[in-house]
Amino acid sequence: MLTLLLVDNYDETLESLSLLFRLHPDVQAIRLAHTAEEVWGILENEPVDIVSLDINLGTDNGLEVCGRIHNQFPDIYILICSLDDSVENRQTATQAGAHKFVAKPMGSQDVNETIQAYRLHQKRRGSSTTEPDQWVEELLRDL
Repeated sequence: MLTLLLVDNYDETLESLSLLFRLHPDVQAIRLAHTAEEVWGILENEPVDIVSLDINLGTDNGLEVCGRIHNQFPDIYILICSLDDSVENRQTATQAGAHKFVAKPMGSQDVNETIQAYRLHQKRRGSSTTEPDQWVEELLRDL
């Protein structure tokens, strides 16, 4: 069972993402945060498997938060979920340590693919394989 942390500065987005992820049978618990400060409070006190981050978090930059999470909590799977779906943001997200990028609005298929990608990532971590996630390969092909 998975614990997720959803991070967005809009309550409506957090509510809809929470509803979508709760429909997945592997999701046990969901934590919500609006700011980087709330993110650190949760991550320092609770185990989290997946973090979903928006790029624009009001005064915080989600890509900078992604980099810090990746450095301080390397076992956490990071999903960037943003309206700002540009090649530049995808590249920056990859460099910051994101494992997957999904453009908003996110749907149930995106949730299923994210959970599957997380499971595959965990499986790969247990082996010596260092293949990039599929979305990284797709991004590189588009360049």
